Amino acid sequence: MKIIVIDTDSLSRVFDEGNREHPEYEPLHNRIFKQRNVKIAYGGEKYAKELENAPKYRRLFSELKTAQIAIELDNYKVNQSENRIVRATKGTQFNDQHIIAIVIEGKCNIICSRDSDAYPFFKNKHLYPKNFRIPGIYNGRSSCSILN
Repeated sequence: MKIIVIDTDSLSRVFDEGNREHPEYEPLHNRIFKQRNVKIAYGGEKYAKELENAPKYRRLFSELKTAQIAIELDNYKVNQSENRIVRATKGTQFNDQHIIAIVIEGKCNIICSRDSDAYPFFKNKHLYPKNFRIPGIYNGRSSCSILN
């Protein structure tokens, strides 16, 4: 079973079949809804605030949690991890520390994001606990192999 965190920049690409980029994310969408071999992890204050700005997806996450497709993580633990990563990335332009925190607390294998500026941080082993397996990045069909 794969566990993924979906950056809010990609929610419409994954879930909105009318989005022009959805075909690139259809393999992930199918793994979530048809094959059901991918779970979605989410949590923490910053992710919750981002979902507040996207009520359609906030409702969807609630439904996915009820269907046991989404896993809501302990907000306190996600926030604590995020604070550590904020300190470690101080002075940089990186603003997705909460995504790494969700990866750590949710033991995610995959990050779904189109924020290519964040990729070097997502792949930086120094931002993760020792011996933590660095997640793959899903950003379209070309990265489909990480879903297997």
